[in-house]
Amino acid sequence: MKSKITQMTAALAMVLAFAASAKTDPTHASIDLAKIQPDQIVGDGLSAPQTIDEIPCRVVAKGRIGQFEVLGWWGKTVRPPRGQMYLATVRYKDTVPKPARFLAFAGLSRYDRPTVMHHFGGLGDGKWKTARIPLAWDMLMLAPGKDHTALAIQSPAGDLPVASVSIGPIDSDAEKRYNIETRRRVSRAQQKPKQPMVKIAKPQKALIPPELANQVIVPYVRSYMSVIYPYSAPQKGEAGGPLHVRMALNEYEPAVFAVYAPKKNLTNVTCRLGPLTGPAGTLTVNVEYRTAEYCLVQHSAGRRDPGGLAVFPQRLWPAYPVDIAKGQSHWLWITLQTDPAKSKPGKYHGLITVLADQAQAELPISVEVLPIRLLTMDQAGLLMGGCHPGLMPAHEMEVLGKYNFNMYNIWFSIAPEMTIIDGKMHLDFRRLDDWMKTAADSGLKAMVWFLGGNPYGYPRTLSIEREIYIALHAAGSQDSELHRKLYNQFIKVAASEKNRGKVLPEVVPYYRQWVSRVWKYSRENGWPELIMTPFDEPAKWVQGPYRKSTETHPDIIGAGPWIKDHFKHACRILHESAPGMRVYGSIHHNHVLTADGKRPKSEFPAIGEGEIFIEDVECFCTNAIHEDPNLGNKVRAAGKDFWQYSGCGGAAGLPDRARFTFGFFFSAFDSRGSLVWAYDWPGQFDTSTGSHWQFAWRTPFDVIPAPYYEAMREAWDDRRYVETLKALAKEKKVDISDFLARLATTAIELRGPGGRDTVHDFWAQPSDLGTIDQMRERVIAKTRELQK
Repeated sequence: MKSKITQMTAALAMVLAFAASAKTDPTHASIDLAKIQPDQIVGDGLSAPQTIDEIPCRVVAKGRIGQFEVLGWWGKTVRPPRGQMYLATVRYKDTVPKPARFLAFAGLSRYDRPTVMHHFGGLGDGKWKTARIPLAWDMLMLAPGKDHTALAIQSPAGDLPVASVSIGPIDSDAEKRYNIETRRRVSRAQQKPKQPMVKIAKPQKALIPPELANQVIVPYVRSYMSVIYPYSAPQKGEAGGPLHVRMALNEYEPAVFAVYAPKKNLTNVTCRLGPLTGPAGTLTVNVEYRTAEYCLVQHSAGRRDPGGLAVFPQRLWPAYPVDIAKGQSHWLWITLQTDPAKSKPGKYHGLITVLADQAQAELPISVEVLPIRLLTMDQAGLLMGGCHPGLMPAHEMEVLGKYNFNMYNIWFSIAPEMTIIDGKMHLDFRRLDDWMKTAADSGLKAMVWFLGGNPYGYPRTLSIEREIYIALHAAGSQDSELHRKLYNQFIKVAASEKNRGKVLPEVVPYYRQWVSRVWKYSRENGWPELIMTPFDEPAKWVQGPYRKSTETHPDIIGAGPWIKDHFKHACRILHESAPGMRVYGSIHHNHVLTADGKRPKSEFPAIGEGEIFIEDVECFCTNAIHEDPNLGNKVRAAGKDFWQYSGCGGAAGLPDRARFTFGFFFSAFDSRGSLVWAYDWPGQFDTSTGSHWQFAWRTPFDVIPAPYYEAMREAWDDRRYVETLKALAKEKKVDISDFLARLATTAIELRGPGGRDTVHDFWAQPSDLGTIDQMRERVIAKTRELQK
């Protein structure tokens, strides 16, 4: 069968050749960069056509984005068919010392920028090569109202010749190849660290019982909340197991262990779980295998610790063979998932087999499935979300539900396209429409929308007000130089003595209109509930300007009393513009007076009362419950929703903090919603330099979790256990208030030192890991008691 040429514009006719489902030519699109027309090129990142080594090409300029428009090869739908995967084949000359990036318009990135799909090259050997880039259906999108999408290449470290890009069907090895290439890229980037090396924990000496003394492979069991480093080793009672798992009928539960190499280097280490059998037969359970990737991460023991680079098991990839050096350990992660329709309650036993080229070993495992069906997050009336700089694809949103996330927190950079011409505001919802429908279908119930950022950057971080000001004065012009001029002009005007502490009068009517129209549109079109907030952490008004921000940007006045006034003014605008919409606030500095009537000592030069914002918001969220343990009751007494938030600790968050903080500790104060800073910010795989706040990494196929993410899921399972018990007690008309009070007391007393700096380093860490599991056992025992 001969290929059929799809009807297209004259400008693109020379560029794209579309194929029917012909076996001889499966190519969906073929782009010869030397022949593309000037009106297809976006920006100035691509050179004029040239010939290098007798190969026609264009050169992507260093640091620029070489972007070009391409007809949507999948047809006229906004995105390709659900589940469809493609492979982009890029022919290029590897002239650069660092990897280049392949991007595509996905409708996911801030300010409609293209999204990074994969990295390639970077060896700088001058050879012509072929890169293979997987493209997922939910990471491709037509430009709103157009018949084309955009592809792009960016080379941060040098000029990059590119000859062609072709789009074809995905191959069976694409996911495995993508994962391997990504790990290798991170490893290459981290080969020559420029900072001192530190260790997060103390190296351990192996304690192996006599009966295992001759084993070449020693598997050992330790709580998943206790990180396994390469320099970890089995301690007393850990070598050889057994591994115990206890889970409800509808739960994910970790079955985690480590492998130690006591005598020689081990190569190609993997594991497999055999059948789990018991009186009820063979357990039907889904088994997921993952392997830890050890990376270099930024680590500091405290605010005044200079820190350095440390090795950390940062990501848990789909299982792959690993090598373990003699005297070292590696973390292997199995997750079990029960299904209430298939998994029968009972006790089951089996073996985990650890395989290597040199030998194999077995680790006994027991699994108890309880006759308890946990409430879902929605049934329990709980909300959990993480902060993200952009939007996420559908396959990632589906994973969120697996981890008990049913909320999402975005910033104003993700907003309807806005122009103001002749005094009339125009909002284009087309890009968000597609995503919001997918979000609702994926189970997201709510979204906290930060219309501004950190007030340390005030007034630059008044995002919605700044963008309205620019749109108002740009009058529809897209000239980037004009926008920069207006950006700086807004900062000066808003920071003036006359205007600081309030929304600019000329911006107010458009602020109201934007909020009113977006809120109304969201309700009419089935979006998740929008919960807006003017900007982040208004209680910073008591701290004064942040020196680093004001030194970097002289026009920034930063935090001060004007923050308080501005937040309150903007909250009034939100309430008046969208009656019925919940307004959110992230609040700290909730201090109370001591017994002698004095304010408690603090490392900050001033102390303020975060409580002053209770009247301004419906969702009062704090990361500083230790400042006033009675704060939740005050918020509820005012008829408001009490929430709590915390930080993940960077890109090397310790899992015990996640499990304790968001689980029994927050449960002790009965907060009904939570946020975490941050889910994925900014989303890089190599986090050995810069500041990173993330515990999940997206691929076109999967989401690669950190141990922190796994423990976060378990934290909310703890909450689900508690809420299931409450519902059962209500049904049975049994008073369990005394039981819950004792449970809360245990959780509050379990908090260890540290993590009380609510600005720079906020988290809660348990002083004893075993007590957390004991608390869950107490809830299970009480539930079983009421069931009987």
